[in-house]
Amino acid sequence: MRPLLKKLFPFLYKTSWKLKPEHEVELAFVSDGVEYFCFTNGFDVYSERYAAAADAINMLEMRVNREYLKTMIGLHKEYTRKGQNDNCAILIHHLEERMNHISNEELFLQLAAVWYFDKQENCYVYNPEYGEKKIARWRKDKELLSFFLQGQLSQFMPLLPSSIPHIQNYTKETNLELLRMLRFHLSSQSESSSNKDLISSIKLQILKLEELLAEN
Repeated sequence: MRPLLKKLFPFLYKTSWKLKPEHEVELAFVSDGVEYFCFTNGFDVYSERYAAAADAINMLEMRVNREYLKTMIGLHKEYTRKGQNDNCAILIHHLEERMNHISNEELFLQLAAVWYFDKQENCYVYNPEYGEKKIARWRKDKELLSFFLQGQLSQFMPLLPSSIPHIQNYTKETNLELLRMLRFHLSSQSESSSNKDLISSIKLQILKLEELLAEN
């Protein structure tokens, strides 16, 4: 049916994509008037997107993203340099707690941003900055998380429908915990030339979390 519609109404399916002959895409969902698509055969045809997808899946499995790990490593170096073993122990404890968490909404949205693309994107290449813009839009669509968790992405985070509100509440609690952790470690830092970038990064993460929590 869809190939016939494309022939009859090609203007409805106009994109800037240059698909390889063996690759097909399909309309996955519409959010806030924007159509989002995915490959019919999954990640095996994502080309350059595959690496981004693999990273997102790893983050889901580890419960932490690259920004979080980079911050933890930077803080550990600072505490080790200053001989602050107590703070090193606290840092490791925070990391262990984080890795024991169930996967949360934010990490799952990062995977969805790779999997689904709109007509403005290169379907073979993932742009992280544009991905963040998509995620910001999706957060306003409260029904999308249910769609993601019950659709094609459910294989990476299989849950019962009744678990979805729990995941959303859990994510809020996780973000509050992360905010408290970052504020604690920020307060332990005295700004110097060696850790200026680290402090700037922590402040930016705190600001993002505060904005995210204010939306909810």
